[in-house]
Amino acid sequence: GVLGKAYDGKNHLDHHPDSKVTLEGRQIPFWTDIIDISHKVYDSFPFGYLGIDVALDQNKGPLILEINVRPGLEIQNVNQVGINALLDG
Repeated sequence: GVLGKAYDGKNHLDHHPDSKVTLEGRQIPFWTDIIDISHKVYDSFPFGYLGIDVALDQNKGPLILEINVRPGLEIQNVNQVGINALLDG
């Protein structure tokens, strides 16, 4: 649960483009809860491969925004890591 670089659609950034706060290397709050929620969603939808968008609310913690049953390749581009490398690791 550690942030990598951000992506603005053109460039990879190690800081927030507006506030200039460093992003890369920051611990993601509620990471264990996010993983637990993701496992429950995966178990509830037998598609074999899902994309789950999660937002963090200051008072409620992690909230599911949407579930994508056919997630695109953009997350691989953002992370600069192919899905096979993540699944094999």
